[in-house]
Amino acid sequence: YDADHGLFMVVWQDNRVHPQVPVLFGRAMSYQPSGEPAFRSTDFQVSEFCNSTSPPALAYSTVSDEFLALFQGGANDVRGARFTVDGAILGTTIAVSATPTLESRPSVTYNPVLDEFYVGYPYWVEYVGGGVRGQRVKAGTGELVGAALEIDPLTVNENGPGAGRYLYRTHEVRLDQPGADPTYPAGGAVSVVDLRTC
Repeated sequence: YDADHGLFMVVWQDNRVHPQVPVLFGRAMSYQPSGEPAFRSTDFQVSEFCNSTSPPALAYSTVSDEFLALFQGGANDVRGARFTVDGAILGTTIAVSATPTLESRPSVTYNPVLDEFYVGYPYWVEYVGGGVRGQRVKAGTGELVGAALEIDPLTVNENGPGAGRYLYRTHEVRLDQPGADPTYPAGGAVSVVDLRTC
């Protein structure tokens, strides 16, 4: 939601360009006093190829007045695209991650104090395991700020107002742990919720 312009921005995966290769599209809308929706623009293309199994993420910079959409693209890496409320693409595609590991399902939050986005994404190393990394992205330029940070498994991230730090809620299910539910088919599971700051 963009409170500055009173509108909602929506991004989605779309197959209109090619039936087998989804790309990201976006559209802004608001509501008229009557409650009827009003579209600010026509649909616009946000990305080239994106992976259809990884949903996109979206955040708005109140300082730089731009959106950042995140998606899985390239060779299973997290990519970003910046654009205005009218759908004008800003700069080029941002390579948030570019490693040999599989990275997908990004989430993003915005810090108005630093005017930067924080992108969290899980990664997987075949036959080894995985975790979650985080990467700061400067609003207004799309430049990566520092190196990616290894954080741990996470499902939601939020920005602590004015603190310049980020709070992560992680959720992990561990199988075959002491105290696990003996009725669980795999021999038991423990659900662990953890809060971390970075």
